[in-house]
Amino acid sequence: MSGDPRPIVTDGLAKRYGRVQALAPLDLVVDDGSVVGYLGPNGAGKSTTINLLMGYINPTGGAAWLRGHPAGSREARRGLSYIPPHSAYWPQLTGGETLHFLARLAGGDDPAERRRLTAAFEFDPGKKVGAYSTGNLQKLAIIAALATRPRLLLCDEPSTGLDPVMGAVFREEVKRLRGEGAAVLLSSHTMEEVEAVCDRVLIINHGVIVDDGTIADLKHLRAARVTIRFAGPRPDLAAVAGVTLVDAAEDRVVLDVAGSQSGLFAAFGAAAIESVETKTPSLEEVFLSYYDDRVDAANGRT
Repeated sequence: MSGDPRPIVTDGLAKRYGRVQALAPLDLVVDDGSVVGYLGPNGAGKSTTINLLMGYINPTGGAAWLRGHPAGSREARRGLSYIPPHSAYWPQLTGGETLHFLARLAGGDDPAERRRLTAAFEFDPGKKVGAYSTGNLQKLAIIAALATRPRLLLCDEPSTGLDPVMGAVFREEVKRLRGEGAAVLLSSHTMEEVEAVCDRVLIINHGVIVDDGTIADLKHLRAARVTIRFAGPRPDLAAVAGVTLVDAAEDRVVLDVAGSQSGLFAAFGAAAIESVETKTPSLEEVFLSYYDDRVDAANGRT
């Protein structure tokens, strides 16, 4: 709220387009020194949120403040950088000229930092922008945003067009920002990226936040797949709470276990266990489960 020094604070922030509720009332706080992942299927409300925080569009309800200043105000833009998913620049300018011009628009950058980032991303500033590939255009956007040494970075699919090596470089830069005490809101479909850098994850669907937690919290929302092999007869595990039988053979069972596995292992009794293999779901599997729930709801399935 006004006067709150935290990087992002929203109070019932909402956006409606006619009958479409693009973003339901959102209460969000992002602290310094944190990277918050913002996940959801296309059309879920991620870009709408970021556009509201940038002040590119006006809310139809609630409000947002960046370090105590109303989103979109001149004060809120101080120390703020934004990496969009796609960028359109001046094709007749070189990359270096574009970076210099963008720095002036932003109120200045750190020339030494710009040179370091240019080398780190293997970016050729001497080429005309019109000759750049999609990946190089994204590198330009990333370098321009990071060279200002932002205190708050908003990212909307920042790895679009980057190859795996450059994606890894970007992740290291996000970690560096966090280590310097900056805050990052990262909207991404790249699960490796989210798992590598985010302290906390929000999952949004149909404009509504459906989950909020750490990476570990969200992974444990879905059952772990446990495969157990027995050296002798297997015990009956049908009555164990939170356990769903997936497959069974004379000396092997495959189970989905929700929550703690202590009850499962207590039920083994004197059974001779040969091996136990546990696979916890990846963040991508957790995210896709929310998408599947949306598809099921749209088709009248529960």
